[in-house]
Amino acid sequence: MLLFLAGSIMPAYAQVTTATLSGTVIDAAGAIVPDATVTLKNIDANVVRTAKSGLDGAYHFEFIVVGRYDLTVSHAGFKTETLTGIQLSAGESRDLPVHLSVQSVSETVEVNASAVAQIQTVNSDQESVLPAADLNTLPVMHQDWTTTLQLDTATIKPLSTTTAASTSPQGSGLNVNGLASVGYNLTVDGTNATSNPEFTAFNFYQGPNIVNTVNNDAIGEVGLTKGIAPATIGNTLSSNINLVTKSGTNQYHGSLFEINETTNYDARNQFLTTRRGKVFNEFGGSVGGYIFKNKLFGFGSYTGARLSAQAPVSGTVLTPYFFSSTCQVALPPPSTATIPCYNAVYAPLFALVPTIAQPSNPTALTGTYSGAGANTEKDGNGVVRFDYYINPKNQMAVRYIRARPQELIPNYIPTAAETYSGHTDAVNANYTHMGTAWTSNTRFGFNQLKLTRIQEGIHENLPVLTYDGFSSQGGTTFPQHGNFMSFEEALVYIHGKHTLQVGGIVERQFASRFKFATATLTYTNALDFAQNNPDSVLDSVISMPAANSSAAANHTRDCRSRWRYGSRLLS
Repeated sequence: MLLFLAGSIMPAYAQVTTATLSGTVIDAAGAIVPDATVTLKNIDANVVRTAKSGLDGAYHFEFIVVGRYDLTVSHAGFKTETLTGIQLSAGESRDLPVHLSVQSVSETVEVNASAVAQIQTVNSDQESVLPAADLNTLPVMHQDWTTTLQLDTATIKPLSTTTAASTSPQGSGLNVNGLASVGYNLTVDGTNATSNPEFTAFNFYQGPNIVNTVNNDAIGEVGLTKGIAPATIGNTLSSNINLVTKSGTNQYHGSLFEINETTNYDARNQFLTTRRGKVFNEFGGSVGGYIFKNKLFGFGSYTGARLSAQAPVSGTVLTPYFFSSTCQVALPPPSTATIPCYNAVYAPLFALVPTIAQPSNPTALTGTYSGAGANTEKDGNGVVRFDYYINPKNQMAVRYIRARPQELIPNYIPTAAETYSGHTDAVNANYTHMGTAWTSNTRFGFNQLKLTRIQEGIHENLPVLTYDGFSSQGGTTFPQHGNFMSFEEALVYIHGKHTLQVGGIVERQFASRFKFATATLTYTNALDFAQNNPDSVLDSVISMPAANSSAAANHTRDCRSRWRYGSRLLS
């Protein structure tokens, strides 16, 4: 039985960040073994959870933190069975039956769980997981975890950079099973992690990020759920991507790295006479361990990146002939007089525009400038997480992400160069309580996003002057900001072979953007330009219709139940 109810302006971002482990304890003859003691031990944190098999031999663990586990089952008269190295991933529901043998003397049987074939018998959704070990060993360009998403079948990143695909060099869009590139949902530790307040994206608008969402050193695993999504996943058309951050363990561990790239082996741009210079540096590290052994754990990581490269810039400029005294414009009849093409009133503005040699046409008024400008990027992404195991029945985790990407995109007119500055501050808190029959999980998330794009011309109040294909481009500023806040509660009740799960999520989304631009003066002929007589004037844009803001409050509820008909069949 599956029931899913929703009422909202738009769907909420529910997501599972923990695992479920269940099974049946049986003897060699296939008979159920009730009242067996089942112990689940986290290998890295040395945290132990204990349950009893019911009258039907079934055992059940809910809201298990992602990681490696040992499962030990014991009962008087039987050999103790231990399954080691059980790797549990976010959203995974593992059915693991345990076979006990009759004890002749004191014996313990140990089985490596990685050697046990795993078949998905619980959910209908398609799940794939990339663990941190593979993420760190695969050749990932610029330590960008999003490049590994295409390892999953029927998953590609669009090559074009569109607004909807979100504009990083490879795009923030993701086509899964042939569906829309913005049809996916992105979460970290189960709460919203988009970098654009208006739609799901790995990075900010126009892609100033080098580090997308979370730095690689902080990622415990990358999970992708597609197909028929379970009721606990919302706001997705094609798939859900969930990153689980690393935790501290009972052993201190850390890392340091430095990546350096230069332009020595890059091809030369066909419009430049020399190879463009480029220097890329990415550096960072992580540290994790215990604060109080078996109780309180901490983990932190930071990745910084610096890119400095020469980028080609080009555009239409006015020629030396236009500025010379030779260039004259005839006044309308009956006058036979002429005036210079160039009006000195424009001198402060044209002083900012680069010059070119006269094109082959000696009377050409405009030509094309081609050159190189400095494209610089700077990024910093830090993650801090604390896990506190209060007692065997209560545990909590708190995580904070801070990102500060910046980028300068050059322009052939220096005052038209665009500077991007982004801010991400994301907080996640998670609390789990394990009772005798009830288990509950409470989660809170807050994701604050700010982006500002500025052209320096706006500080000088330089107008946009257009004539014969030339534009001075003026100046603009584009602030975009928003936030997501969510609260989620999930409860699981276990009664024999019957498992009932209920839950709900409330989320608030706010998004706002404005555009401020200097005035635009348009000239359609040489005489108007020479006399400073614009044909049209668009005053400075400071508000609507270039501004947009929206807010949404969402709530979602789900209720699920599952019956076990036998040791292997679920519904």
